[in-house]
Amino acid sequence: MRKIITLFIVLIYSLTAFTQINISVVNEENEPISFCDLTFTVNGETKNIQSNFDGKTSINDLNCNKNYFFTFKAISYETYSDSIKCFENKIIILKKDSELLDQVCITGEYVPTSSEQSINKITVITKDVIINSGASNLTDILSYQTNVRIQQDNILGSSLEMGGMSGDNVKILIDGVPVIGRLGGNIDMNQINLDNVERIEIVEGPLSVNYGTNSLAGTINIITNKNLSLGWNGGILTHYKSAGNYNLTGNLAYRHKNKTLKISGGRKYFDGWHPTDNLIDFPKETLADTNRAIQWNPKTQYLGEIQYILNYKKWQFNPYFRYYSEKITNRGFPSKPYFESAFDDYYYTNRLDQGINISRSLEKGNFKIIGGYNYYKRIKNTYVKDLTNLEQILTSSASDQDTSIFDLIMLRATYNSKLSKWYNYQIGIDINHESAFGKKIKSNYQYNGDYAIFGTAQLSLLNKTILIKPGVRYAYNLIYNAPITPSLNVKCSIKNINIRASVAKGFRAPTLKELFFNFVDVNHNIQGNTDLLAEKSWNYNTSVTWLKSLRKNSIFKTTATFFYNDFNNLIALATIADGSFSYINIGKYSTIGAQSELIFRRKNIRLSVTPAYIGRENFVKSENLGKYTYSPEISSQLAYTLLNKKWGLNLFYKYNGLQNSYNLNDDNELSISTIYAYSILDLSVNRKLFNKNMNVIIGAKNLLNLKNVPISGTASTGIHSSGSTRSIGTGIS
Repeated sequence: MRKIITLFIVLIYSLTAFTQINISVVNEENEPISFCDLTFTVNGETKNIQSNFDGKTSINDLNCNKNYFFTFKAISYETYSDSIKCFENKIIILKKDSELLDQVCITGEYVPTSSEQSINKITVITKDVIINSGASNLTDILSYQTNVRIQQDNILGSSLEMGGMSGDNVKILIDGVPVIGRLGGNIDMNQINLDNVERIEIVEGPLSVNYGTNSLAGTINIITNKNLSLGWNGGILTHYKSAGNYNLTGNLAYRHKNKTLKISGGRKYFDGWHPTDNLIDFPKETLADTNRAIQWNPKTQYLGEIQYILNYKKWQFNPYFRYYSEKITNRGFPSKPYFESAFDDYYYTNRLDQGINISRSLEKGNFKIIGGYNYYKRIKNTYVKDLTNLEQILTSSASDQDTSIFDLIMLRATYNSKLSKWYNYQIGIDINHESAFGKKIKSNYQYNGDYAIFGTAQLSLLNKTILIKPGVRYAYNLIYNAPITPSLNVKCSIKNINIRASVAKGFRAPTLKELFFNFVDVNHNIQGNTDLLAEKSWNYNTSVTWLKSLRKNSIFKTTATFFYNDFNNLIALATIADGSFSYINIGKYSTIGAQSELIFRRKNIRLSVTPAYIGRENFVKSENLGKYTYSPEISSQLAYTLLNKKWGLNLFYKYNGLQNSYNLNDDNELSISTIYAYSILDLSVNRKLFNKNMNVIIGAKNLLNLKNVPISGTASTGIHSSGSTRSIGTGIS
C-alpha cells in the first residue's frame, strides 16, 4: 500500500513539475508578429524556436520550479528580453525599431531579412512612400528612382531603362511570379496596380541564378499585402487627378484564426489629355472635329483579385486569382479634304494570373513552391469612323487587325536550409513553358520550354563579419543553348561599415517574337531569327555603406556604389542582305556607373539625396569619341511628419540629365542625337483621421509643368511617338 501511495505522489509531482509555457508575440497595435525568433536556455543548452504565423508558440516539458529568461527578436522590431514562469500564458509586445532605416526584404534571400543585413544591395519602397506619393501604378513610383529612366508611349505604354540597359533586361515579379506580355521588349508598368502592395524590392544587377532570363540589369519584386488583423479588414481608395484620372478601388477581407479570405477590385479611368486642356477640366461632350486627336489617349482599366490564405500547423497555402482588363482609344485626326471621317484604333489588353504559393517550415529549413499560369491577350482593331453620325466599320486591311496571345506555365520550388548560423544553402528547380499565338507568329503558334536547377550557399565567418555566397544555375532550353550562370557575392561588416562586392553572369533569352516573328505586307517585312544566341553579360558591382547614429535618435547613412556591365551577343532589329528586317546578334556593349546615397533620419523626418553618373558605350567607334557617353541623374525625397504622425509633408524630385547618342548617317558621317535634361517635382500633404483609419492626401504632381522634352538629331523615341519630342507628363495637376 505504501508503494502505491509513493508511486501516486511521484506521478502527481511529475504531471505538475513539467508543463508548458504559451507565448503570443504582438506589436503595439495588437497585431501578431509572425516568425519571431525566441531564444532561451534549458539545462545549460541554448534553444532557438520561432513563433508561428499567428505569433504564437508553446514550449513543452519545462520544469515548473524555474523561471526561464527569453530573448525575442523580429525584423524591424526592437529586441526584447523577459523572464517567464511556467503555467503562464504570456503576451509579449514588441516595439517598432525607431532607428531602422530599411524594411524586411525577401528577394534573393533564404529567409526574410532587413536590407541592411542582406548580402545583396536591395532598395525597398515601402507602402507609406507609395501612398503618400499618390502613385497608382508602377510607372508613377519608379519615376523617382535613381538609375531608372522611364519612357512613355501612347500605344505601348511605359518602358524603363535601368543601369543604362533597356527594360527587356529587367525582371518584374509579383510575389515571385514573372509578369508576362512584353511589347517592344518591355512590360507596360502602367498596367501594374499598386493599391494592394505592401512594398517594392529593387535589386540592381543580375539575379539570373535565382530567376533566370531577363534579369541582367535588375529585378523588381512587388510584394502584395497579406498581413491582416483578426476579424474584418477593408478599405476604399479613391484617386482624382485634374489631368483626367478618376480611380476607385476597394478591398474586403476576413481573417478567422488561421484562415484569411481577401477580395479586391476596382476601376481606373483616364479621359485623355491635350496641352490645351484646362488645369481642371471634367469630362464633357465635345465636337468630333480636329480636336479629337489628343496627345495622351483615353484609357479604361478594370481589375480584381481573390486570395485565400490557410495556415495549418507548419504549412501555409495561398491560392490566388487576378484579373486585369484595359481599353486604350486612339482617336485619329479627321481625313482631308472634308474632315468627315477618321481612322480610330482600339487596343484591348486582358491579363489572367492564377496560381498557388505553398510553404512548409521544417526543423532545419523550409521549402516553398510557387505554381502559376499567366495569360496575356492583346487585340488591336482599326475602324473607319463616320464623324457625321459616329458609326464605324472595321477597315479592310489585314494588318490593321491583330490579336496576340501569350501564356506562361511556371513552377518554382526551393529548399532553404537552417543548418547553423555559420552555413546554409538553397537549392531549387525552375520550370517555365511559354506559348505565343497570333498571325504575326510563324505558323500562328510557337512555344518554348526552359527547365533549370540552381543552388546557392551562404558561409558566415568571424561571427558574421564576413558573408560569402556563391551560386550557379544550369538550364536546358528547347530552342537555344542556355548558358551556365554563376555568381559570387561577398559582404564584410566592420562596426558600422558594410562592404559588398559581387560578380555575376546574366543572360537574356531570345523572346518568341524575336525567334518567330513574321510580319510581311506592303509596308513591312520583318522576320524572326531562330539562330539567335542568348544575350550574355558579366556584372561587377561593389558598394560601401557607412551608418552613423547621432544624438536625439537620429541616423545618418551614406552609400557609394560602382558597377560595370559587359555584354555579348546583344540582340537588335537590323536590315539584312535582302533588304528586309530581322533580329540579329550585333556583338558587344557595356555600361558603367557610379551612384551615392545620402540618408538622414530622425523620429519625424527622412531626407534622402541620391546622385548617379551613368555611362553607355558608343556603338560608333571614332577617334573623336570616347568609349562612353555619360549622363547624370539625381533623385531626392523628403518625408516630414508632425502632431503624432497625423500630419505629413512629402516631396519627391528627380533630375534626368542630358543624354547623347552617336550614329552614322547615310553618308557615313557622324551625327549626334540628344535627349535634353528635365526635372520632375511632386509635393503632397497628408492628414490621418478617425484614429488613423483614414488618410487624406492633397498634392500637386509635376509642379514644374513639364509636358514634353525636346529631342534633336535622329534619336528614336518609339514608333508611336513624335520624332522631335518625348512625352513626359501632362503638365501640373
